[in-house]
Amino acid sequence: MNWIINIIGILIYFNSRYIKRKNKSKFNLKFWLKDNLPEFINTALFDLGCMLIITRPETQINISNFIVKYVPWLVVGDTIMKLIISFGLGLGLAALFYSIFKAKTKK
Repeated sequence: MNWIINIIGILIYFNSRYIKRKNKSKFNLKFWLKDNLPEFINTALFDLGCMLIITRPETQINISNFIVKYVPWLVVGDTIMKLIISFGLGLGLAALFYSIFKAKTKK
């Protein structure tokens, strides 16, 4: 399930980039791959590494002190926390790598 949530996060980010594009022409897979493939590959590989670490049975994520302090009404177990982090990695790392690559290609 963590993997699916992570992939959904990546797809949401790249889909939102596609929706916000300036040129509203018909979707062209060849152009999309040319324009986004490096960002997509780096995001996928970095996410893969992070997900391999997160999905290990011995990995425990404990941010209960943070949750109790800022969201006291929310009780989150380890399994749900791994899903939340998987989604955040998919969405957040996609945004990070995309912005880094675009900034470097503009220079």
